[in-house]
Amino acid sequence: MASGPALRRVAGLAALLLLALFLFPIDLWPSAQAQDIAEESAAVLEEGALGNETARQMAEAERARALAEAERRRLLLAEWQRLRLAHEVVKAEAARLENEAAAIELVQTEALGWQRRVLAVASTPGSEAAADALYADLIASLREVRSALSDALGAGGGSEGNTPQIPPIDPALVADGDGGERLIEYQQALVDRIAWLARYDRALKTRKRDTLYAAMLTMNDARLSLLPALSPSLRSRITGFGEEGLNQVAREVKQIVLTLRYNAATGFAGLKAFAGELMDFRARTIVAIMELLLVVLVFRFWQGAGDGVLADMERTQRSRKPPTIWSSFLAYLARLLRHALRPLNWLILLLVLDWLFPLVFAPAPMRLLWLLACWIVAGAALVQIIDAMARGGPGEDPRAALRRRSLQLVATIIVGVGLVLTVTANLVGRGAIYSWVLTFCWLLAIPVLFIITTWWRDRIETLARLGAKKNKVLGWVSRNPDGISGALGRIVAGFVLMVQGGRVVIARRIRQLSLIREILGQRARKKASEQATADEESGRYVSLTKEELALLAPHGRPVSDIVPPDEKLHPAAPMPGHVLVVVGDRGHGKTTVVDRLLKASALPVLYVEAGAVEESVAEVIGRRLGCEPEPAAIAEALKAQPHCVAVDDLQRIIVPAIGGLTRLDAILDLARHTPAPNSWIFAMGGAAWPFLERARGDRPLFDHEIHLHPWPKAKIRELIERRTHAAGIDPDFEYAGDDTGTMLFEEEIAPEERARRAFYAALTEETGGNPAVALERWRRSLFREKATGRVCVRTFKAPDVARLAAMPPVTLFVLRTILQMDIAHPHQIALATDLSPARVGETLRSCELLGVIERQGTGWRLSLYWLQEVKRLLLAQNLIAGELP
Repeated sequence: MASGPALRRVAGLAALLLLALFLFPIDLWPSAQAQDIAEESAAVLEEGALGNETARQMAEAERARALAEAERRRLLLAEWQRLRLAHEVVKAEAARLENEAAAIELVQTEALGWQRRVLAVASTPGSEAAADALYADLIASLREVRSALSDALGAGGGSEGNTPQIPPIDPALVADGDGGERLIEYQQALVDRIAWLARYDRALKTRKRDTLYAAMLTMNDARLSLLPALSPSLRSRITGFGEEGLNQVAREVKQIVLTLRYNAATGFAGLKAFAGELMDFRARTIVAIMELLLVVLVFRFWQGAGDGVLADMERTQRSRKPPTIWSSFLAYLARLLRHALRPLNWLILLLVLDWLFPLVFAPAPMRLLWLLACWIVAGAALVQIIDAMARGGPGEDPRAALRRRSLQLVATIIVGVGLVLTVTANLVGRGAIYSWVLTFCWLLAIPVLFIITTWWRDRIETLARLGAKKNKVLGWVSRNPDGISGALGRIVAGFVLMVQGGRVVIARRIRQLSLIREILGQRARKKASEQATADEESGRYVSLTKEELALLAPHGRPVSDIVPPDEKLHPAAPMPGHVLVVVGDRGHGKTTVVDRLLKASALPVLYVEAGAVEESVAEVIGRRLGCEPEPAAIAEALKAQPHCVAVDDLQRIIVPAIGGLTRLDAILDLARHTPAPNSWIFAMGGAAWPFLERARGDRPLFDHEIHLHPWPKAKIRELIERRTHAAGIDPDFEYAGDDTGTMLFEEEIAPEERARRAFYAALTEETGGNPAVALERWRRSLFREKATGRVCVRTFKAPDVARLAAMPPVTLFVLRTILQMDIAHPHQIALATDLSPARVGETLRSCELLGVIERQGTGWRLSLYWLQEVKRLLLAQNLIAGELP
């Protein structure tokens, strides 16, 4: 049949057509040629069909197929042309991005160039005109950078390029072997290129944003560096409140807004990056976690133990004798730290965390939160510290809540202003806004002062009335409490009261130091002597009568009769078989304590005063018991009839010399070998106790020791007021000390009561808490005014220590012996000082003429008027042990 060759011919023509299409250039338009081929194929089919219906149908099918193939080829060519156009667009977008990258590099270069130009102008003397011109150009360039940064931040992360979107090619249009695979590869290459350009575009946007932000900061720093080189007029206009100042503030506000927008756009990305690093467990991450756990453990431990450590430190430094400037400072510092320990702990924790983990607080949101937390806890610590400094004592006053509320208001203002200044300095530097805040912040003091003085109105008016007589300002405020003048007056009065309180606090603090206390004591004694001399010369005052002074004599009755026993130190009664000693300075009430113990004993009392008679203690005891003064005989007598034996003034039989403890050893040996239920009580002066401890400290001498301490101010005042009232004297106080001022944070105290407290405080300090010496000084402070007859408390003429210090050095050794023995005889003094009797006699005569000593029978004793001054002088020369009173 003819159909076979015809089909083979048609198949061959079709293959030839496909080969031609494959080899023919794809950019030509092949639709007409395909039509010719289709028509030729149809003709061949018609010739070979021989009228066969099958051949005709196949020819029609072949023609339809050829038409479809031609359409497919046309569509493929159209896709090819579209991809070529897209390729040109991609090339243009790539060129644009390269230009954008170059522009970004140029921005960074120009910013650095501005920095160099500013540095060159600022370092050149006398370049104010050039600096002014450069500043104008810099502001214009900085404005452009800020505008570009605003646009970059407003653009966001979306792509604004001209890159086309390439849809994928339909696989139905591609046939095997006709080049369709190359078209798909080309399309995929364009898609990959477009994706890369999109990523590059986003990276450039981020880079542009970061570069513009860095350029803004660099140029702003250059602007701040240029400010000192500007002419004074331009600089004042820029940082002032005129038009240029307002414009500069507006520019700085815009920069702050841009900074916040930039941080909002980048901060959370930084946090995500940091969180990603934490999830990547590397060696450094493990070390950081261990450091964090260590910091938390130390913080928790210090929170629990810190207060105890500081309390021990404060107690240790306060107990140091004598107190020094350093020990007093450490004790005061420990007290302040204890009061503000909690906020200080958190502040230190924040600082340590920032030091150990800087990357955590590097993102802007974390940095802002860290600054806010630091300022808040620092303000809380400031409130606590000032509150502790303002407290008058360990007790809490009723205005503590008001004081803390006032301090919190002030601290809030300070923290707010400080936070604004810190944030402003970090964002835009110390420019116009910084200058405005520093200028306006002081204006906040006006409403704050009005608020605080309104809160404290009752307190200020009360203290103004109390201090009206001594201060004209306080007097005017007390008379004009209402209206605007009253409000302004309360502010001034509050300032006056704060100054007075500060002076009082400083005076109290520095008087706690031994050296300062001694200097101030000398100054006070000199001032008192001058006042006493002036009173004598004025003729306005006379001393009290001898009868009145006798009623106030220190030893008129036991000075401890109003003091309750100290149950912690004093036993209720002497225990059977025990040897007890009471140690205290002259005038502290040793005899009273001994008498109290004797009354508490159920045994018969045998009281002996050592050194009162020529007989020895053993001889007096033997005579009282009716036996021989031998130890064995006395022991037998006490065994037969038990007694509670008391030996007072034991120091009088202790001679501070070699062999001077013979009589003491004998009586102590007798006491320790006396069987129970006998008990022995000895009373010894405090000045002789250190000598006895050094000489016999290697073995216990007594079973129980009672040490009498200096009296506090309250007990001395109670004693003096009781004696004065019993004598029928009601004096007026005209004393004016260093700490009689009115304090705002203390209780309301009348001026006379404040003078009383100041006098008793000074008297207690001056006498070392010795009640007998305090009574002696007290009665020397009372004078009667001639005109009115009223008794007033002025001051007393202090002993002339300068004359005593000018005497020969051996005088101090003689006085030391008398102080240690209480009553010393000339031969005992000669034995203790290794001086000749003649030299001892001359020294005693000189001291008697000066009034330092007085006769006591055949011996000598220090006068109460000179007792503390002699003790102070011996302590200063390290001739006795102890501390300066």
